[in-house]
Amino acid sequence: MMKGLHRILIAVILFGNLNLLADSTFVSKLSFKLKSVIHSDTLLDELWLFTTTSDSSNSRKNLSEKDWVHINSFLSEEDIKKTNFKGRGWFRTTFFADSDQVGKCFVQQFYMAGSCRVYVNGKFISEIGEYGGGDDERSDGKNEPVYFSPVFGLNVIAVEFENTLYEHTYADQGNLRGGFTSKIEPVGEFHWNEKNAFIQTAILGLGFFFLFASFGLIHFLLFLFYRERKSNLVFSIFCFLLSYYFISIFITKYVISNPETQKGFIFSFYLSFPFLFISLISVFYSFFYQKIPKQFYFITAMALITSICLFSEYTIGAVLLTLLIVIVLFEVLRIMIMANRKKMKGARIITIGFLSFISFVSFLLAQIFLRDGKLVYGSNEFAGVILVILFLLTILSIPLSMSIFLAWDFSQTNKSLSEKLVEVEELSVKTIEQEKEKQKMLAEQNEVLEVQVEERTKEINQQKKVIEEKNKDITDSINYAQRIQKSILPTDQEIKDIFKESFVLFKPRDIVSGDFYQFKKNGDLKYAILADCTGHGVPGALMSMVGSNLLKQIILERGTKEPNKILSELHKEVRSTLRQTGGVQSHDGMDAAILLLHKKKIFIASANRPVYIVKEGILTELKPDKRSIGGSQASDEIEFNLNEVDVETGMMVYLFSDGYADQFGGEAGKKFKVKNLSNLLLSIHTNALLDQKNILNAAFDEWKKHLEQVDDVSLIGIRF
Repeated sequence: MMKGLHRILIAVILFGNLNLLADSTFVSKLSFKLKSVIHSDTLLDELWLFTTTSDSSNSRKNLSEKDWVHINSFLSEEDIKKTNFKGRGWFRTTFFADSDQVGKCFVQQFYMAGSCRVYVNGKFISEIGEYGGGDDERSDGKNEPVYFSPVFGLNVIAVEFENTLYEHTYADQGNLRGGFTSKIEPVGEFHWNEKNAFIQTAILGLGFFFLFASFGLIHFLLFLFYRERKSNLVFSIFCFLLSYYFISIFITKYVISNPETQKGFIFSFYLSFPFLFISLISVFYSFFYQKIPKQFYFITAMALITSICLFSEYTIGAVLLTLLIVIVLFEVLRIMIMANRKKMKGARIITIGFLSFISFVSFLLAQIFLRDGKLVYGSNEFAGVILVILFLLTILSIPLSMSIFLAWDFSQTNKSLSEKLVEVEELSVKTIEQEKEKQKMLAEQNEVLEVQVEERTKEINQQKKVIEEKNKDITDSINYAQRIQKSILPTDQEIKDIFKESFVLFKPRDIVSGDFYQFKKNGDLKYAILADCTGHGVPGALMSMVGSNLLKQIILERGTKEPNKILSELHKEVRSTLRQTGGVQSHDGMDAAILLLHKKKIFIASANRPVYIVKEGILTELKPDKRSIGGSQASDEIEFNLNEVDVETGMMVYLFSDGYADQFGGEAGKKFKVKNLSNLLLSIHTNALLDQKNILNAAFDEWKKHLEQVDDVSLIGIRF
């Protein structure tokens, strides 16, 4: 069925019957009795007797044929059932040779997919394939010649035949069926016909292959150099597919010898056949549509389904392929009608080619129908020449019209570009003249502008000098403010006197900082305080001065001991100092954490700043009170919670502002985050305190890299 569909598709769809040129003559089927006179090109398909009995005497000339069955050597499905064929059997036929044919050489040709031994008058003549050699030694199904000389009178041809894959052969090889077909002709005519068949197949396969491959290559190169014209690319794909189908005629007939490889090649031909029509309809869409219409996706989906069915369910695939071809041809006809109604460019040229194709195919199909399914003509008949010409015109009508249109369109584009080039040259001359006038005007204006620029530059330099002087004054003032701020912060020695094992990481964003830290001692009470004031720079520094002074009064002068009470009084004093209780719209304040060490216990209170405690490899977070010190929205009296923790040897406590965790950086430019800070502190808490400070400082700089520091950074670490 596969090979039969191969011929039908190429005959009806691919512009004609390819076997028209592949054989030297077309002969109608002849009927013979079992005993006949041999003629040139005598077909023997229906002249055979058959038996499944395996006996070497079956090749003898004189043999009783009473139990033999008259059969067609094709071995159709009915014949296989009728004879109970299981892969092996004997065929016999007889013919009469007159005196003119005695002593001359004749050729019996076999077309088969199997193996056999041929006997003439009981004498072994030839073996095709390797009889009994299994599937790997089968004949390739091509013309297999057997040479012999008949004797005067009755001659007997006996064939011992083997095809163990007859079911597979029947299903996939079409008219080869389970058996073989055979004919006899004089050796001279055989070689002449073989030569003609090769030449004609080469002309058909190789000739049209190079023709359409050349079309495809030319238009593909045109697309490469002018990619705006997508139709050149689509048409080149269409031509390449056509060239592939024609070269397959030559390859399957004269290049591929293995039947399984031949079958696979033909099968790939079928699977790709639906895409020929996809490329055909794509060419028409590219000619007459700006965008691909929706029906194209439906046709493409149908082509994919057809190809899948051809692979899995051949019969359904053949039906779908026929339906696909009909749909594509009607869609092409619709496009042609639409394009001609709208008088679109190239519509007439393409329409002439398409209608010529339809006319030629219709004529060929009519000839096949009127002649009972065959195109028959003698080698010298004028009608045969006409059919060949019509066949060639059928093949070339659509591709040639498309190529003519694309060539015409290309020439029109070049003509338009040439006209545009002339316009551009004229405009260029005008533009150059205008540019010269502009240059002259600009030269005059430049002289005036240079004088103005020089005067303006003097003014700017004077203003720059004033700004630089003011900026220097401001910077000097801020630097002096930094010295004042540093003077109120505890020195390293003062810190060591209170907490011997401790460190402070202090990185202001600007010259002065809104963060500050204090270490106080009142009797046997030791305090560590870290505060983060609103704002940074000068405003933050002023708040830090206020906070530092108020803490000194509350702890040292008033003697307030508990950290939570210190925070409550600090809140009250900030609101009073900034007059936030009198309706002044000041929202300034601070977040703060206070640690008190008394004997073997530490007491911690925190306003909006968490405190980390690390002991025995475990980090614990002391949650702060979610309220800040100061602010116009808060009340005067606020109470804070007090956390009590027993001191253990080696325990680390960390107080920190939010500047470290809020810094942007890393590969993605994101915040460092509190989680990463806690993991970092946990990983280094056993290190020496100076090493911890250096690691934290390096990690911050590595994270920040070239980005700007967003806030003041301060962190206190104390080991007990």
